Amino acid sequence: MIERLVSHIPAEKNFRAIRYYGFLSNRKRGEALPLVYDLLDQEEPVEPKPLNYAQMMHIDPYKCILCGGRMCFVKMEMGLKGHELVALRKATIREKRRLRYSL
Repeated sequence: MIERLVSHIPAEKNFRAIRYYGFLSNRKRGEALPLVYDLLDQEEPVEPKPLNYAQMMHIDPYKCILCGGRMCFVKMEMGLKGHELVALRKATIREKRRLRYSL
């Protein structure tokens, strides 16, 4: 039993393993995999649909908080970047300290 496990350990330092071979190779997978599922009497796995923000958070970001109606997206404005916010905050703190000690 251990010999079977050891046979999977690469012997050479620069050994390159083949990940997919045969019906799982990229070239053959599209045509051969449905046949494999038919022979094994299995259903092909269904790709899950990607979730959007509203489904993930269980809240609709376009729902108006006042009337409950549906809002439409008009535009997006980018704010300051993280390092710009930190620099602005440090400058504000310096200015407050300067004003406090100048009195």
